Amino acid sequence: MENYRNLKHTSVDVNEKSQNTQDIDVDVQKEQNTPLFIFLLSLGHNMTLNFVLTIGFRVINIVVNGDQAPDSESRKWAAICRIISLSVSFVISKPIGILSDIYGRRVMFLFCFFCWFLRLLASFFSLYFKNISLMVVASFLNGIGITCLWIPKVILKDILPKNKVSIWYTYIFVASCVSQAMISMGIGFLTNKEFGNIDLIYMAVCPCVISFIVLIFAILYLIESNPKKSEETKNYSWKDFVCIFDAKIIMKFDNVGILFIVLFTTFWAHNTYEFDKDNFMNHHFHWSILQTCILTTIGAIVTLILHPCGLTVDRFSDTFVVKSAMICKIFAYISIAVSPMISEYIAYLSGIFEAAGGVAEAILKSLLASHGEVSMRFGALHTLRSLAGLSTTLFFLFYRDELQGISQDSIRPGLHFIIAAIFILIGTFIFWAYPRKETNDSVKK
Repeated sequence: MENYRNLKHTSVDVNEKSQNTQDIDVDVQKEQNTPLFIFLLSLGHNMTLNFVLTIGFRVINIVVNGDQAPDSESRKWAAICRIISLSVSFVISKPIGILSDIYGRRVMFLFCFFCWFLRLLASFFSLYFKNISLMVVASFLNGIGITCLWIPKVILKDILPKNKVSIWYTYIFVASCVSQAMISMGIGFLTNKEFGNIDLIYMAVCPCVISFIVLIFAILYLIESNPKKSEETKNYSWKDFVCIFDAKIIMKFDNVGILFIVLFTTFWAHNTYEFDKDNFMNHHFHWSILQTCILTTIGAIVTLILHPCGLTVDRFSDTFVVKSAMICKIFAYISIAVSPMISEYIAYLSGIFEAAGGVAEAILKSLLASHGEVSMRFGALHTLRSLAGLSTTLFFLFYRDELQGISQDSIRPGLHFIIAAIFILIGTFIFWAYPRKETNDSVKK
């Protein structure tokens, strides 16, 4: 009997040591996934995305009508490609969030980034062969690969303490703005007739090379940040994989529901600005890529000025900064909408206000992360972004003939920007319902 007790105590000690060893292994794994490495992976994806944002619509215009300027047909295909991309993203984003819990962040990031690499290759060959079908394939792959935007944020939530999460989210946001400015200005000068006069086909090669390098580094060095994933799979049902059931999150109108609604309004506005800014200015004022890139650079400079100077939640509350930023966004969309009636230089003013309002989304996401269940909620959030994009793109598809109009007496060609401003105004009023105490207790920047 005494031997049995000794054996039992020995077994308990061994189990405790084994558990401690597993915990140490988990800590070691998390330490290997340094925030800097995850930041660089995210930055690599953002860099390739910035190439797409800078030349993407110009590429479609060239493939469809042989010219960088948009027409009704090229706008139609731009809308179709975007609808395909957003439809895929709408369906797949939520399952990817859940699957990252079940099978791990690493495998899902590698899968999505590989699709992103294939997307860039398909886009390059579409331009090379002037084949719109390949752009449709690229759009399908884009819907999967774009999820690499938020998976690094989930990994950062896994490996960082709560008070550091929003700081690194802001780092990613600022770095993305800076890389977009640098890349877009580089493309602008290199493709400008007075400077490099380089064909866009060479610009389409660069993101392929960058994404391949990032993919290799991710395969070699990315460590699983959620080693206890097997313990989290038992509560999932098939409903968790279907995005339609996320509607209950918004209908509750609690803290999380409010954040989802407000973020939806920012997604709607940002999709409008992202989709038609370049074509709008090119159509009304015959802007070159360089002029559009200058607008982007002005926004990046404003972002760099605001963040280092502490004009964020380090000095003010979350609610104050978000409301102020969203008001700036309202001015941004109104400014660009009225620019054909006043002056093209008003568009530069819109770029300043848009950049000043960009911090709102970063803070709103950090507030959402503070409520837990990050992978599931960020998957649902990306689904919501896709829904907002689908809604705006369908509007562009059926409104494309009106977008081709040029009028100095009517706001109608810029109506979509006015609608975006109204959505942001609604989101600002809704955010007033977000409890101040909850916000103040949440993660600080």
